Amino acid sequence: MPGQRSNRSNYVPPPPPPAYGIGRILLGVAVVILALWMLAWCVAQSRARDNGQYSSVDPATRAWVKSLTDQDGNGCCDTADGFPAEVDWDTESGQYRVRIDGIWYAVPDKAIITKPNRLGYAVVWYYPEYKDGVPTPHIRCFIAGAGG
Repeated sequence: MPGQRSNRSNYVPPPPPPAYGIGRILLGVAVVILALWMLAWCVAQSRARDNGQYSSVDPATRAWVKSLTDQDGNGCCDTADGFPAEVDWDTESGQYRVRIDGIWYAVPDKAIITKPNRLGYAVVWYYPEYKDGVPTPHIRCFIAGAGG
């Protein structure tokens, strides 16, 4: 119709979708690889605690420690995974207990190693279990020191 304007001249097309080129894909892959590497590194650091403090342990003693098992036959770990409890253990009512971070914990019967102790000092192998967000030691193995 004469005198009327067409709305087509004001039409603006929508913007194109964002381009996901090879650069963005490679960046995403790199971020995932970095995250997986960091996770693997954190796990490795949390498991290994040998910072050279056991370098003077002779190979026979190291092999003996690696051979230790709990009452169910589960391995106790390695020399670097045990914590000396030299003065922080005793027996109360016929049950071993150890002091970890200032708190006394009963040693489960199945965690007690009955072999003679070649080290001479008590060692407890444990890892933290989290109950309501609070770490509590889970005692895997215990070998009494001299006199135990």
